[in-house]
Amino acid sequence: MLLTSRAGKEPEQLLECSVGQPSEIKVTVSGDDQHDSKRSSGVLSLDIHPSQIPCNLGGIRFKNYYTGFVTMKVKVKTEDDTGNHKDGCSWKTCLHQYQLMPNSHCETASQDYFTIRQNEMLFPPMNVMMVKLILQQPSPVWITFKVEEIALLSDRPQEKESNPSVLDWLHEQGDYVAEEESSGIQRDSSSRQISEHMHKLWALTETIQINQQTQSSLGRFDVDGSYEINLLSYT
Repeated sequence: MLLTSRAGKEPEQLLECSVGQPSEIKVTVSGDDQHDSKRSSGVLSLDIHPSQIPCNLGGIRFKNYYTGFVTMKVKVKTEDDTGNHKDGCSWKTCLHQYQLMPNSHCETASQDYFTIRQNEMLFPPMNVMMVKLILQQPSPVWITFKVEEIALLSDRPQEKESNPSVLDWLHEQGDYVAEEESSGIQRDSSSRQISEHMHKLWALTETIQINQQTQSSLGRFDVDGSYEINLLSYT
């Protein structure tokens, strides 16, 4: 299923997907008393499952939340020498430790939106079955880090809907009026009068707005109901 992107100047398509819960990678540390303890490694793993597989990715978009680096791995269907798909799949790294925060100890870009497109990756992610994000935050300053509002971008541009423009509609109305006049059909005189009155009302509104602007510009020199000559002479 393809959805329309709400963000961005260029029209593009979003691939519907489901995002799993992030899992923290623990590091086992051996203690002096021969008791092992698990500590946070500052690394999270997050799985993304596209609804339609295999799919071709044009990029990924997300909102950062104090993540320093992101690595993106894709599970792709393997192909033989002739380009036909095999039964097996393999994991490939298409983005390696992409820096999100210039300094992990500072808040710069800690909550910014990021769009990483296909041309910024190590290779175009095609025939993707699954996406895995590995989030890293080496700084101990931030207790929680993650990425939010994750969206997978399609490699195909958004198809523009063929909506008739206002100019086309006016041309159609003009052709319709010309057909009426040529066929001898008389239009209702009341509709013409309403149209003329509306044009006059619009012109009157424009005139009132211009007069109000002129009066407001002159009113700044008004002092107790009269004008100060010295103020007017310096303008």
